[in-house]
Amino acid sequence: MITDRIIDRARSSRAIIAIGAEEGYERKVIESAEKAEEAGYARVVIVSREPLVTDIANVTSPSPAARLVELLKTGEVAGIVRGSLDVNPVMAAMKEEFGVEKLLRLGILRTPPGQPFFFAPVGIDDAWRVKEKIELGALGADLMRKLGVEEDIAVLGGGRKGDIGRSTITDRSIRAAEKAADGLRKKGYRATCMYILLEEAIGKYNFILAPDGISGNLIYRSLCLVGEGSGMGGPCRGGRFRLRRYIPGGEKLSERNLLCLRACRIDLRVWITSLRRSSLPLS
Repeated sequence: MITDRIIDRARSSRAIIAIGAEEGYERKVIESAEKAEEAGYARVVIVSREPLVTDIANVTSPSPAARLVELLKTGEVAGIVRGSLDVNPVMAAMKEEFGVEKLLRLGILRTPPGQPFFFAPVGIDDAWRVKEKIELGALGADLMRKLGVEEDIAVLGGGRKGDIGRSTITDRSIRAAEKAADGLRKKGYRATCMYILLEEAIGKYNFILAPDGISGNLIYRSLCLVGEGSGMGGPCRGGRFRLRRYIPGGEKLSERNLLCLRACRIDLRVWITSLRRSSLPLS
């Protein structure tokens, strides 16, 4: 199972991972960090505004998000986890520090029975164009291959194949899904257009590509925040330069799982689109 591979790599690496702790949520982050260290997933550094009462290494800053990203950029840590920090300052700091326009993410989710699968997009502004869907699918598949898992991608659209003609919006979504699946196959990846049949895709395919960022975010929230599903965070990936060290957290996702995921230290290509289209010396 994919999660077993991640755990094995985390334990063999024991990378230094920094995690953010916002005021009011420090205890939850401390408990997760302690469990991660006890399980051997990582050596953890907590970044917070005020000093914390814990044996876990602690870095303080009036701007925890900026300090978290700074630790990543300077190489003081091998990876960062957003933890309980608000997503917007962390993403803004990432873009500022690394000179990128956009960050793209995928998730590793679990169904209530415990079946894991890769999932994208999870950012509301992601994968609205066919080209970006293909890029997202290809980079996710590359990550799966690095983990020793052969991808089998289900590309979703806004309706069944027979729904063409009911709505121009639905038509565009269906056609985009078909084109994305075809584009992925031409690049050598296993991909099938499953239209709107998410219930059939789950369990049959190991990578689900939602129609767009909003529907993807809603699927994630329905499964993990409302339903009984769970997840292991959202590793960032990008096609134009290398960055091995960033994973945003999740509202309900376990920081312990996130630390485990990042600590596996696979040679990740971050899903980032750069305005300058240049390589940055980040490794």
